[in-house]
Amino acid sequence: MNLSDLMEVWRSQDAAPLHGVNETLLRLALRQDEAKLRARRRREMWFVYIGMAVLVGLMALFLAVMIYPNDDDVLSGWDYIVAVVGLAAALILSGMIHVGYRAQARREQRFGESLRDQLNRQISMIDPFLTFSWADWKNVAVVMLGFGVAAALSFLGARINDKPYDEAWAMVRGAILCSLIAFGIVGWWLRRWVRRDLLPRKRRLEELLKELDAP
Repeated sequence: MNLSDLMEVWRSQDAAPLHGVNETLLRLALRQDEAKLRARRRREMWFVYIGMAVLVGLMALFLAVMIYPNDDDVLSGWDYIVAVVGLAAALILSGMIHVGYRAQARREQRFGESLRDQLNRQISMIDPFLTFSWADWKNVAVVMLGFGVAAALSFLGARINDKPYDEAWAMVRGAILCSLIAFGIVGWWLRRWVRRDLLPRKRRLEELLKELDAP
């Protein structure tokens, strides 16, 4: 029985107080929901970390290729600047994402194993998805760094293949367009997930917290 099922049983008991529901079942349902959230986040973290490792590796590879150019290469100083800045952006982006995950883990570790702490910990796991704001400079920085790395990779990919600057910038425009489309698709999917799953789940958890405070 998950938390949704248990809430339905509780509601069907003629508005019975929460203590009328078996606390052991409630704790079990909370642990099951928390385990699902953690498993989902682990998959997300592995996907993100692998993606960032690929980006950093590609930037380092491009820079290495540029350091040992062929005789007929037409690379200029600006190309090396783009490579260094792109690698730095990829490293900073990786660091910011890692710091964000570590900060979230520390927030969750503040809670113990009481029923109230279990509820608050699960709310703290959900809140980052519900409180995303473009007013937070860190969110803006992560997105802009991501676009910057994508642009640098496309530009350098063209330049190390001896493409002229006009073709390289055309590649950059294409990469930014593809990144915007991908960003829009991911944003739409996340909004849908928030509306259909996370918001109702947070409301259930807050409802349970209110019942714990009720006499």
